Amino acid sequence: MVSPFTVQPSLVSFTMQTSMFVPEPVVSLSIKPSGTETPNFSRALNRFQKEDPTFRVHYDSESSEVSV
Repeated sequence: MVSPFTVQPSLVSFTMQTSMFVPEPVVSLSIKPSGTETPNFSRALNRFQKEDPTFRVHYDSESSEVSV
């Protein structure tokens, strides 16, 4: 089916009137990168956080572990 109307993405804007509810995490996992993997590991975690707002990361300075 062909529509006679064309929607141009630059003319359409969507806004949310209410904020999205995100529950607290139920499961967490501690990860400790080793050696030269740390820069790539950090980039990967940052990318996950950008793509998924529910993905949470916490760095524990005492154990040098990252909890996701």
